[in-house]
Amino acid sequence: MEQRAEYVAKKREIHKEHWYIALAERLEGHKYNKSRARILRLQLMRDVLPDAKVIANYGEGGGKGHEEISPKEIELVNLEREIQEVEAALDGLRETARNIIVLRYIEGVRDWHIYEIKIRMSKTAYYEERNQAMEQMARCLGVYPKNGQSVDNGRNTRAT
Repeated sequence: MEQRAEYVAKKREIHKEHWYIALAERLEGHKYNKSRARILRLQLMRDVLPDAKVIANYGEGGGKGHEEISPKEIELVNLEREIQEVEAALDGLRETARNIIVLRYIEGVRDWHIYEIKIRMSKTAYYEERNQAMEQMARCLGVYPKNGQSVDNGRNTRAT
């Protein structure tokens, strides 16, 4: 019985762990990342369309070599990788867990609003489901610490 109480107490404090905080921040940035990637795609499309003035001055190839990779292209590749990783991790969750994570971290809905109005479940069940979902996502993304390790910027490193 004492062991169960210790386990429950530890689970309640999970939101204070570094990996949890880092994952929550990553999820909270997901909506912005999707918008930013969409804008970068549009800007890059605009940048590669032939401009009559450039064609007149430099020919079909324009003034820049096609081999050059712009900072926008690099940012877009990184954002798309991040978006795909988060969405793949979300796809691995059960429907209720996924809804909780999306509502709480991506949409920014308050916890009480989710368990009292949106999903209608007990407060205890909600926090257990949310914490289990966060652990599962962290494992899937490779940011959950293994025994004796801590998480540093998404990479497992030995704790000293």
